[in-house]
Amino acid sequence: MINIARICLEIYFFRADEYLYAMKEDLAEWLNNLYPHLDMDAENFFKRLETGENLILVSVPFYKKQHFLFTIFFAKLPSV
Repeated sequence: MINIARICLEIYFFRADEYLYAMKEDLAEWLNNLYPHLDMDAENFFKRLETGENLILVSVPFYKKQHFLFTIFFAKLPSV
């Protein structure tokens, strides 16, 4: 079976390190848009995530929002 996505990636990126660099650029840009204080780019991407401190800063707001939404959802369920 032919994997079209893999063929497209192989055509666009000649080497795996080029693909990894492009992914780091995209993720760094996304995280910088959400959290400008991170000052992240493709060169220092893994260094900025090394200790896990920045991952926690990113994940806590998502957790709080999820908890809030679940609380609202389960409050609206009928009692059994």
